[in-house]
Amino acid sequence: MTDAEIRTKAIIAAALIQSRTIDPEGLASGNKAISDHKLAHLRDLTDKIYAAIATEQERAPRPS
Repeated sequence: MTDAEIRTKAIIAAALIQSRTIDPEGLASGNKAISDHKLAHLRDLTDKIYAAIATEQERAPRPS
């Protein structure tokens, strides 16, 4: 994974948390099972959004 990909995924994850799409309290839960589940969900959503953006950029016509 490149530095640009890492930064982009971090921005996506931060936006998901900031918008409360992902419950931030669940991420810091003392219950490891809940925390792990929320982190996996955050990772899954982040990867799906990143893939959608990357796919869209590949399809976009390049300026000549």
